[in-house]
Parts: sequence; C-alpha cells; structure tokens
Amino acid sequence: MFIYAIIGMSSFGNLKIVGGVLDEDVVNFKTFASSFVLLLRLSTSAGWNDILEPLLIQPPDCNDQYITRPDGTLYKQENGDCGTPWLAYFFMCSYILIIFLIIINTYIAVILENFNQAHQQEEVGITEDDFDMFYVVWEKYDPLASQFLKYEHLTSFVADLEEPLGIPKPNEIALVAFDLPIVEGDKIHCLDILMNLVKHVLGRVEETEEFRQLKTELELKFSETFPTRVKTTKTSSTMMKKKEDVAAKTLQRAWKSWKTQKSLRNITQLAKLQKSQEEEAALTSQKGNSIISLGRRLSSALSQFFSSSRPTSATSRASVKSSTALTRKPTKKNTLQVPSVGSLYSPNQHKSDIDL
Repeated sequence: MFIYAIIGMSSFGNLKIVGGVLDEDVVNFKTFASSFVLLLRLSTSAGWNDILEPLLIQPPDCNDQYITRPDGTLYKQENGDCGTPWLAYFFMCSYILIIFLIIINTYIAVILENFNQAHQQEEVGITEDDFDMFYVVWEKYDPLASQFLKYEHLTSFVADLEEPLGIPKPNEIALVAFDLPIVEGDKIHCLDILMNLVKHVLGRVEETEEFRQLKTELELKFSETFPTRVKTTKTSSTMMKKKEDVAAKTLQRAWKSWKTQKSLRNITQLAKLQKSQEEEAALTSQKGNSIISLGRRLSSALSQFFSSSRPTSATSRASVKSSTALTRKPTKKNTLQVPSVGSLYSPNQHKSDIDL
C-alpha cells in the first residue's frame, strides 16, 4: 500500500477533477496522505470501479499539454491534467489483485486457522494462554529464574494458578498423588510440576507406541532446554514426604499417649500411697488417743480407789501396816508392779470399813 500510494501520487496527482467520486479535499491522489487513505479504502474492493472511471479522463474534458496550478497559472507537462488509461487499468487491477485477493484473504485465512487451533485447544482443555499464565505465576515464586520451587511453597503455587491448571486448597492429596520428584534442598523443578498438572487436566492417557515415542522425544528436547534438571539428583518425592510426615505424626501421637498413660499411672500410684499414708496416720493417731484415754481412766480409777480407802482406828491402821509388812515380798527397786488390792485387807474385816 505504501508503494502504490507513491505511484498513484506521482501518476495521478495532477489529474483534473470534474466530478464523480474524486474531490479536492480527501478522495484524490494529490498528497501522500490522501493517496494512502484512498488505497486503504479500496483494499476491501468496495467501489474501486468508481475510482477507476475518473482516472480515464481524456480531452476535451481535460488539457493534455498543460496543468493548472493552485494560483491559476498554466504549467506545461506531458499528458497535462488528463489520465493515462493503460496505466490506470494496470494500477487499479494489480492493486485489487494483490491487496484484496491475496494479502487480505491470506490474513483472513491466518485468522481463521488460529481460531480453529484455539478452538481445538479449548476442546482439549489446555491452551497456550494457560502455559503463559503458569509462567507468570511462577515468576512470583521464582524471581531469579532458578527453575526450582521450594517444596513448602508447592501448595500455595498450585492454588494461585487459574483453571484448568490450578487446584484450589486443600490440594495436598492431589499433589501427593502426582509423586513429584524432589531434589537436593527440598526443591521441585518447574517442568515436573507443569507436566503433572497437564496430565491431571487431560486425564488418563492411553499408553500407545506413538505416545511413548512422543514422550521420549519430549524428554530429549527438555533435557536440552533444561540442562539443570538433568544434573540434579532425586532425593525424595511428594509421596515419600507424605509417608514420612504420617509416620512422624503417628510416632508423636504414640509417644504422647504413652507419656499420658505413664503420668496417669504415676498419679494413681501417688494417690494410693498418699491415701494409705493418711489411713496409717489416722490409725496411729487413733491408737495413741486410745492409749492416752485408757491411761487417763486407769490413773483416775486408781486415784479414786486409794483416796477413798481409810481405816477407822489406829489399831486397824497398825494391823493393816503389820499385815502388809508380813505379806509384802521383797522386790527390786527398779521393777514397777501394780499393787495387789486383795492383800491390803483381811477377808474377815467388816464391809463397812471399805468404801469402794
């Protein structure tokens, strides 16, 4: 269009406008801008024959020797302000043929092809926009472009992705089922995450010979594109991490349960021991109180007995002393014996002399 605008301006810029579609303002070939706008209008082939007709003007409607300048003076030029029919036919027909029938239709064919491909990708479930979205989100978690993601950020990263690749939280079970390989430093490569997400969206793919061959070619291509992924060593996986986590939690629960049971047994034993000590202390205190009470009652009874036993005459007291002296046996000084009540008085003594 740029080339044809220059050719039209140089060939038909001085053309005499006598009416029709051409005018003095916009629809003409006098300047490059107006020539380009006119050709842009003709690129759809609408009304091109109406533009061709004024380009075929011939005498006596025009002067074939002179052109009229804006100030009214005449300037001699080949063909004057008349048109050149053969050049006008070639110019307009070649322009319509190249611009409309070839270039414009090629653009339309490319647009339709892209639309068809996009429609097919949408039917599959994943489009190129989804991959672009994946790398846009990846850039937030890996600003240094190391191609690796920390294992602890995996659930948040997948949750931030839009559908169909994204999996909202809680997504731990789905990521464990992917069995993603984990390399040194608890990191996961972006390609492993992307491939497993694609498999998750597409579902189960049939393992055919063509599929295996395609997978081999992809792995070779990826090994060339991602050399850092080939040099890494797998240390674990998301499945193994989950198993280790479950095993650790099981051991912790068992340890806490054992400690709780041990504490309960210790508390029970301490409670039993304290109770037995309290019972023993209560029993000891009760025995001591009984002995003290018995001693007090015995001392009181003896005091009452000896204080109330008095003879009525001196003879009786003398006889009592003599009989006591005769009947008392020699004992050791350090031996404590309870006095015999029956030996203090003779059996023949009158009962009134004893006040019990």
